[in-house]
Amino acid sequence: SMFADNSDYTVFNDMNGSLGMIYNKLEGIAANPVFRQAVNAALDMDAIMQAAYSDPKFYRLDSGYMYVEQPEWHSEAGKEYYNIKDMDKVKELLAEAGYNGETFTLLVSSDYQEFYNAAVVIENQLEQAGINVELLVSDWATFLTYRSDSSAFNAFITSWSPVALPTLLNWMTETYPGWVVDAKLIEMEEKLNTSTSKEESIAIWEEMQEYCWSASLPISKFGDFSMLGVASSNIQDMVYHFGPFAYNATVTK
Repeated sequence: SMFADNSDYTVFNDMNGSLGMIYNKLEGIAANPVFRQAVNAALDMDAIMQAAYSDPKFYRLDSGYMYVEQPEWHSEAGKEYYNIKDMDKVKELLAEAGYNGETFTLLVSSDYQEFYNAAVVIENQLEQAGINVELLVSDWATFLTYRSDSSAFNAFITSWSPVALPTLLNWMTETYPGWVVDAKLIEMEEKLNTSTSKEESIAIWEEMQEYCWSASLPISKFGDFSMLGVASSNIQDMVYHFGPFAYNATVTK
């Protein structure tokens, strides 16, 4: 960048969120968790993230729903179901799901180039795996209308920001589009919400993430992405952690 070799500036490359695909669990072909597992098994996460963010400097592959920078909550539970890229496994799961060539409608907004680029790669990967895919491409306002209609799509591409607690992940709820309907997952979330011990909460969360990846699969997370920030080099102790924090910063003359 124009700031990289200029000693007047400090450049930060700050982890900023995750990119993924949220499945419609309420109705349609993706309401079958085995079909969702088949879709997930076909995905090459590195190719998807590279298409979305172009340079490995700006993304990383990680299966954790919470972040490496959140060591208490970050977990590798279920990572063996992440980035599988196994076409034999896909065929096996499609047969188990009773897939019969139905169209998988993937909703994506063209207003976000990274979302659209990811969707094009996913379309290609799933078609190669024997899944018929249709991209439903729209501007952001129309996307939001489609997203609220459970009959309009089977999955959509989106990103989400870091949250302080796993219970704040919006796609883990019954009301956010995609609509978690898995009674076991809902029960686990209620257990996590009412836990009074941090150790117990962490154990419940590990179990939840394992269950999500191995069985329920409310989403397929692709990876994490970062964003560049820049500050004048005379600003000391500026902290970047999911965004700039200036509370301890001082300006030198």
